[in-house]
Amino acid sequence: MASVETPPSPPAALPTGTRLGEFELRGVVGRSERGVVYLAFDHALEREVAIREYLPPALAARLDGLRAGPRTRALAPAYDSGLRAFIARGRRWAHIDSPALLRVHRLWEDNGTAYLAMPACQGTTLAEARRARA
Repeated sequence: MASVETPPSPPAALPTGTRLGEFELRGVVGRSERGVVYLAFDHALEREVAIREYLPPALAARLDGLRAGPRTRALAPAYDSGLRAFIARGRRWAHIDSPALLRVHRLWEDNGTAYLAMPACQGTTLAEARRARA
């Protein structure tokens, strides 16, 4: 009988109330193959924001508290490459001014990972809209 490889469980999201500088996390609003999206409150500017954290489930683990990193030493090159790509993509995204894309308020590295802060939007996700049409 062939063995079936179980995919890794996603790394733990940061808990509600966690502070990342001026941002206070209010909860998880989504997950993807690249990481976690949180709803947060920006205490400096007194507004809600969404924060994307680079935390790909296939590569990353929550090491302790806030700190994230590769699941294993063997995954470190892929994790680091993905982290650099996340940061480069965030920098490019911050220079695009289009009504079709959310603006990037801030991009920063901390805790062995990277974060993007952008406007928080309410409404139906694309996935929810597709399911509703099916």
